[in-house]
Amino acid sequence: MSIKVEKSLLRLASYIVIGGISIILGMVIGGTVSGSAVTGAEEIPPAAGIKEAGSGAAPAENPFVSVAGKLRQTVVQITTTKVVTQRYWNPFEGSSNNPLEEFFPEFFGRQRERKNKSREYKRKLEGLGSGFIIDEKGHILTNYHVIKDVDEIQVKLCGEKEPYKAEIVGEPDVSTDIALIKIEPRRPLTVAKLGDSEKIMVGEWVMAIGNPFGLEETLTVGVISAKGRSGFPGMPRYQDFIQTDASINLGNSGGPLVNTRAEVIGINTFIISPFVSQGLGFAIPINMAKEVYEKILKHGRVIRGYLGIIPQDVDPAMAKLWNLPDDMGVVVSDVEEDTPASRGGLKIQDVIVEFDGKEITGEDPFRKIVASTPVGKKVKVKVIRDRKEKVLTITIAELPSSKKIGEESEKNQKLGLIVREITPAMSERYRLKEKEGVIVIDVEGTSTAEGKIEPGDIIKKINDCDINNMDDYVSALEGVEKGEDVIFLIRRGKYTLFMVIKAE
Repeated sequence: MSIKVEKSLLRLASYIVIGGISIILGMVIGGTVSGSAVTGAEEIPPAAGIKEAGSGAAPAENPFVSVAGKLRQTVVQITTTKVVTQRYWNPFEGSSNNPLEEFFPEFFGRQRERKNKSREYKRKLEGLGSGFIIDEKGHILTNYHVIKDVDEIQVKLCGEKEPYKAEIVGEPDVSTDIALIKIEPRRPLTVAKLGDSEKIMVGEWVMAIGNPFGLEETLTVGVISAKGRSGFPGMPRYQDFIQTDASINLGNSGGPLVNTRAEVIGINTFIISPFVSQGLGFAIPINMAKEVYEKILKHGRVIRGYLGIIPQDVDPAMAKLWNLPDDMGVVVSDVEEDTPASRGGLKIQDVIVEFDGKEITGEDPFRKIVASTPVGKKVKVKVIRDRKEKVLTITIAELPSSKKIGEESEKNQKLGLIVREITPAMSERYRLKEKEGVIVIDVEGTSTAEGKIEPGDIIKKINDCDINNMDDYVSALEGVEKGEDVIFLIRRGKYTLFMVIKAE
C-alpha cells in the first residue's frame, strides 16, 4: 500500500472517531440540560413580575425599570452657591533689583512691606446634592449638610432646563442632618410615595437615585446590608442608619433610597471613604425623616423631649456587680441641676430599665425615646437603685437650645461648641482643679470642632486671650470670621493641648 493511501485511511479513521465522540457528548449534554429544564420548571418559578419570553411574547417589564419610571420625576438636583472671602500674599510683589536698595535698605524695606500686605478676593463655591419632592406644594426633603451655610439654593427638576430658586423652611435639624426646602412650582409636580422603614428587611433589593457628580437621574441597585447602624463619629447626634451596598457617591446626598414597590424608605446621607472600603453607604430611615419634617412644618423647628441626664450603656461588669439582666437598661452617669431628671428624683448610678412603658436596651434607643416624648407629658420611669426596683414620675421638658440657656453666643455657633461657665458648685461636684473658666459640655456632630474638642475640655485660651469666664469667651470670638482658624488651648485631664478649629 502506498504512503499516500495510508495517509488517506488514517485521516478518514480520525474523522470517524472524532465524529463519534461529538455525537456521544451531544447526547449526554443535551439530555442533562433537557432534564434540568423539565425538573426545574416546577421547582423554580420565574422571578416575580418577569414573564418567560416565548414565540410572539413581548418582553416583560423589569421591576427596576418600573421603579425608575415612577420615581425619576420626583428626584431633584440641588445646586448651592456660597461666596467666601479669601486672602493671599504675592511672594514676588515688592522684590527689586534696584542697586540703591543696598545703600538704603530701610527705605526700600518699608516699600516692600507696604506692597506685600495681604490682598482679598471673593470666590464663589458651588455644592451639589439631591432631594425628592414630598408634596404638590413644592416641599423637598434633603440633607442639612447639602444646604448648610449657603447663600443660594437652586433646584432643577427632571426634564427641565430652567432651575427654581429654593428657600429653607423653618430650622433645619442638625441633630438628624435633615432639612426641608421649598420651591414655587410652575407646573403640577410628581410626589414621591413614602414607605415604612420599620418594615424593611436585610437582603431586600433597594435603589439609590440621585445626581452623583452632576450626572442627573442616576440609579444604582443593591440590597439592604444592615439596619440600625450608629456610633459614627462626626455624624449627627441621632443615628439609626440603613446600610446598603447600592452605589452612593458625591452628589447623591439627600436623594431617596427606594424599594421595589417604588416607596422611599430612606435618605442617602454618607459613605465610608472609597479609598478605605466599597459598598458601604448609609441612609436615614424615612420614618425618622417624616417625624422631623412634620414638626418643622407645624412648629418651624423640631421640638424634642428633655430629661437632663447623661445616659451610658451598662457594661457587663456593671451588670454582674449590680445583678442586672444582660443588655438591659442605661446607667445614669450624671444628672444636670434644675432639670426634669433632678426634679423627678433620678440619681447618679440609677439604672433605667423602663421609660414610659418601653423597655430600655441601650443608650442610642433610649435617647431616641426621650427625644420623641411629647413635652409636658408625665412618664413613669422604672429604675434599679441599690438592687431594688423603684418607679419615678417625671414631667418631660423641651430640649433647650443653647440660646435659651445662655450656653452659646452667636459667634461660637460657627464652632459648634456648647459651653458653660464653671461655677464653684460645678467645680466641687466634678472635682475640677479650676475654680473658674469655661467648660465644654457638648460638641455638634457636624461641626469642625468634632473630633478635636471633647465634652469636659476646659478652655484656657483662645488665640492670645485668656479665658476666665463667659465674658472672656464671647469677647475672644467676636472678631472671628467664617473660614478663619482659631487656636484653642484646652485642659483635658492632667494635660494641656493646642487645637486649631476652623470657624464655619
